[in-house]
Formats: sequence, C-alpha cells, structure tokens
Amino acid sequence: MSFLVCLCLLAVLSVSVSATDGELNFLMLGDWGGIPNYPYHTPQQVAAAKGMSTFTPEFVLALGDNFYYQGVENDDSPRFDATWGGVYVKKYSSLQVPWYVIAGNHDHYGNASAQVAYHQKDPYGLWNFPNFDYTFSKSFTDADGVKRTIDFVMIDTVNLVGINEVENEEDHGYFTLPQAPKNKALSDSQWEWIESQMAASTADVLIVAGHYPVWSVCEHGPTPQLIDQLKPLLEKYQAHYASGHDHCTTYLEDKGVAYMVQGMGHSCCYDASNVNYPGMPPVDFYISKKHNPTRAKSSFSSVHVTKEGTEMRVHDQDGTELHKSSLLPHRNLQQKLE
Repeated sequence: MSFLVCLCLLAVLSVSVSATDGELNFLMLGDWGGIPNYPYHTPQQVAAAKGMSTFTPEFVLALGDNFYYQGVENDDSPRFDATWGGVYVKKYSSLQVPWYVIAGNHDHYGNASAQVAYHQKDPYGLWNFPNFDYTFSKSFTDADGVKRTIDFVMIDTVNLVGINEVENEEDHGYFTLPQAPKNKALSDSQWEWIESQMAASTADVLIVAGHYPVWSVCEHGPTPQLIDQLKPLLEKYQAHYASGHDHCTTYLEDKGVAYMVQGMGHSCCYDASNVNYPGMPPVDFYISKKHNPTRAKSSFSSVHVTKEGTEMRVHDQDGTELHKSSLLPHRNLQQKLE
C-alpha cells in the first residue's frame, strides 16, 4: 500500500447536531458483537440492549469487536441486521439514533473494510463508519444559553499498533499484546493525523475513542504502545479516552484525563489479572470476573455533558448505575494555547 493510499484511509466526518435541552447525553459500549451462528446474539447482549433502551441518547459510540469471532465477509452480511439492527435499532425506538462505529481486532480478522462500506448502504441510515479513522462533532446550548461543542476523534488502534494475533497461540496464550503495525507508513500517518486533529480542536470537550485500551485491569491489560504515544497526547490536549477490548470495565482518572474501558456489551467477564500493573494510576472502579458486586452480566456506559462539565457513568445490563465519575471540567483552551 502506497503512502498516498494510506493517507486516503484517514477521513473527517463533519457532523454537528444541536441538542436543545441544556445538555448532551450519549451511550458507549464495546465488544458487543454476538456470535457467528444462530441466533447471532447472546442473551447478555440482548439484556444490555434492553437496558440501553431505557435511556434517550443523542447517539451511541460502538467501540469495536462489532461481529464475533471473525468479523464479516462482505457488506451484504446478514450479521449487520441479525447482530446489530435487529437487537438494537429495529427493536427500540430510543436506539434509533446515529451509531458511530470503529473496528476492533475481531473485525480485522474478517473484512473490516466491509463494515466501512456498509456506511453507504445501511437501510436504517444510522451506521456511521465512513473510514477507519474519522472525526465528528456535536453541539448543544447549555442552561445559560452558551453553545458547547464536543469533538470526537475515532481511531483504528489495530492499524495503529497492530493486531493481537500470533502464529502459535499455544506458546503465547490468548491474551497477547499487539505485535506491531502491519503497515508502518499507515501507522505513522495515523499518529500525525491524530495529533493534528487534537491540536486543531477548540471544543469544550475532546474525546478520543479506540478499541484497545490505554489502561485496563483485566487479562488483555494496558497497551504499551498507547501508553507511550497516545497518553501524552491525551494529557497535552486535555482529552478523554474511551475503549473496549477487555471484557470487563475499568474507569480511572489521571492528570485530568478520564480513561473508560467498556468491553462488556456482549458478556462478562475476564479476570482482573492486571489490576496491579506497574505504573497504572489508581483505579476508581472496575468490574471483573471476581470483582463484580452487582453481578453484572453485561454493561454499557452513559456520558452526560452539561454547562458544568462531563460525567461518565457505568451501568449494568438493566441500566442500573454502578459508578459515576467525578465532574470532568471543560477544557481550558487558554492553557492549551500556552
């Protein structure tokens, strides 16, 4: 793949939707991709969809691993309707909102480009996945009549740092780390594009979303490449990070950055084998196989942005709130300029 073609994989989706009720609310879930045989979904996924339907989000962030276990073959796959449309948007009117999608490692095991292509043919007109990397914006007028803007930078972490797949899984185990990007030119151009988008943002809130976590307590654990390269950018540009991949939930805050792992859209849970990972900041909340006080079978998160700031909340499959973040202040753009 030429460097020019690599650059063509980076796209901007320019969207601005205004809410009028003084705040903006949306949902996040990852690793929600059902199963490859009938009925193409899991009971836990169906339960979480029902819980999500009790909310009235402006949109949903789908954080990857959209179709287990080998993605889809083409953009005509029945999985789009059997695992996504029929479980969420066709069944619940409150979830008939835009879904902003990124790919995970299981999507890349199949034809991830087919999921991008489906952006053009989704009969519901809700599957927003214009390219592997893209941005979009939302805005609302707060209770004081001030227009607030939230920018999203959606990134493909598999193209960025590699896929967690090895030739001999028996020697390495299932929970392997990304092995390195398959296309370094594409990865390098991605890193340049990510920083350029973050640097250009003047939004009150900046959220980066990718499949692999920066920090996670569970068996996949933190992603070293993202700790080294993405974490400094999040701190520099006062952004927050949402991810999936680990089939558990981790929430922590460090240096003004909120890190949310929401990988329980389909099932729960992996062990918290990385809870004492060297250098990981203190964890505010997590759900794992042996740390699950509410017996959550699946989970999703909600995000609420008001004039005061942003709150992130974790919910079990019924919609019950399990954890609420501290109030995350809006970005200090004067500090950013300095």
